[in-house]
This record gives sequence, C-alpha cells and structure tokens, in this order.
Amino acid sequence: MLGRTTYLWHHYWQNKKEFAKNSDIYPVWTLFAVENGSFSYIIGEIEGDGTEGDLVLCPPDIPFGRKVIQPLSFHFLHFNVEPNPILDSCMYFYPLQTGAMRISRDWLPRFHSTCALLREMPAPQGAVGEHQPAVFQHLLDDLLLTASLKPPAPAVQTAVHDPLMAQAWARLTEEACGKINLRGLARELKLTPVQLTRRFRAAYAVNPSEYVTSLRMRRACRLLEESMLTLEEIAEQCGYENGYYLSRVFRKQLGMSPSAYRDRSRV
Repeated sequence: MLGRTTYLWHHYWQNKKEFAKNSDIYPVWTLFAVENGSFSYIIGEIEGDGTEGDLVLCPPDIPFGRKVIQPLSFHFLHFNVEPNPILDSCMYFYPLQTGAMRISRDWLPRFHSTCALLREMPAPQGAVGEHQPAVFQHLLDDLLLTASLKPPAPAVQTAVHDPLMAQAWARLTEEACGKINLRGLARELKLTPVQLTRRFRAAYAVNPSEYVTSLRMRRACRLLEESMLTLEEIAEQCGYENGYYLSRVFRKQLGMSPSAYRDRSRV
C-alpha cells in the first residue's frame, strides 16, 4: 500500500527480555524498528522474525503476536496512514507492507544514526494523536525511506569533527546524572560558557544543558519502566534535588507525569 504517514507516538525499549503482552491489537499502524536482538511475530496470517535493521509493521486492528528470541532493543512507534493519496512532490509516500521491511546492509549506518536521534530526543508521550512534533515525523519518514532504498553507489564520506567537543560530550555523558557544572566544564576546556554552548551546538545540533536533560530523562524513563522505585529515589539517581523538580521537568519534556508514563509504558 502506498501511504503518507502521520506520526503519533514513540517509545524506546532496551534489552527487553520478554513482552508483557504476547499479543495486542492497536487502532493505528504500529512499527517496531529493531536495533539489535530478535523476536518472532505473527501479524494476522503473516509470520516471521525481526532482527537488526528490520522494520516490522502491523496495520490497524490486526492482532500483533510477538515473542522475544534474543534480548531486544527497539523503537516502538504509532502512526496513521493516508492511503492512496494524490501525489504531491512536497510530501513523503512509502510502500507499506505487513510484516518485516529489511534495511539494506549498506544503509544500516543510516538506520542506526536515525535510531540514535530517536533515543537522544525525548518524545512527547501524551495521548495518541495529542502531539505530532515535526522532528519525530521526519525521523519516522527517514526510517521508512531507508527501508525502501536500494544499496547506494560507493561514495566518499566526509565529516566535521571537533575533538574538544567530543571530550565535552564524553564528560557530559559520563556525569549527566550527577552534579554537572557547565561553567566548570567550560573553564576546564579553556572556553567561556557561551563558547562551549555554541561549539557544542555546532557539533551536535543540541546545547549542553539540553543534552544533559535528554540523558536524565532517558534514565528516568528506564527506571520508571524497569523498577518500582519512588519518584524521590529516581530523582536522586537522575541528578535532581527532589521528585517534585523531576516531575516538573519530566512533564515539560515528555508531555505527561512520571506516574502516567509508568502506567503507559508497560508493553
């Protein structure tokens, strides 16, 4: 089916050993983008396995049975589709199929790069259809586009690298959930805070404080998903003074309270 997508919702699961529900039915299109590990699926009458680089699609109102084979890291997306649209050169259209769409080996780096962006940017996790941010629409389109591409012709790749910002990135990644002092980090790198922010954004398209927040939110999400720790305990492990402040940041970043996220994210 040829269709134009409308992004609705995203969630990331890492090293999932089993599904809480062996089968479910969704009212919208569902996509599992598999980073690593594997699972078997039954979608209607179609059976198969999903592994690294596979996009497994399930249409609306079709039973989606699944079972983990090897611990699974994957992106779980919901979206709507406008079928058989009038073609418009300004819009994306994809051939959508039930079951697995496999990414060409040559395009796996692009696939993993898109998945990394999905991980780094906390998605608004409100009710389905409540948020349709352009960046997540773009990343969904990129996954589907990559799955539809043939292997590329050989090309010379170039990249701009800032070693000092790579050092800053590593430091922030390591210490994000502790007591981060961006002014202190700037001094250590012999930069002003403004220079650090500008160079970091130029290198990674995000400023240092936004990157730290994204890492903290990712850890908070994981603790909400995988533990029964209280909000105060989670705040302490994510670099926040108390559960109240964590709750404020969480709601602003993800569009819902930590308790609502915990209830919703159990698959």
